[in-house]
Amino acid sequence: SILAATLFLNPLPSHADGQTKEFKLPPIDKSDKSRCVLNSSKMGQANAARDKLYDLRECDLSGVKGDEFDLSGVIMTKTDMSKSSLREAQF
Repeated sequence: SILAATLFLNPLPSHADGQTKEFKLPPIDKSDKSRCVLNSSKMGQANAARDKLYDLRECDLSGVKGDEFDLSGVIMTKTDMSKSSLREAQF
């Protein structure tokens, strides 16, 4: 009880010290044929409700219409989104 009160009244500081620079992503599953498709997890809220990692790394999604999609939690490193529409999409 005393320990809980101490932590609540005197919380430890949170430091943005760059520890995430060593963050590693899993390898790209290029065998998954449905991986490079925009899918919305739209449920009336942006909560990234998905059953697996939403990985669009290195996908060619040029010209795709993703208006009003919920793309929360998506990983899009080196994804080609040229001429795509993402009006009112949530990330």
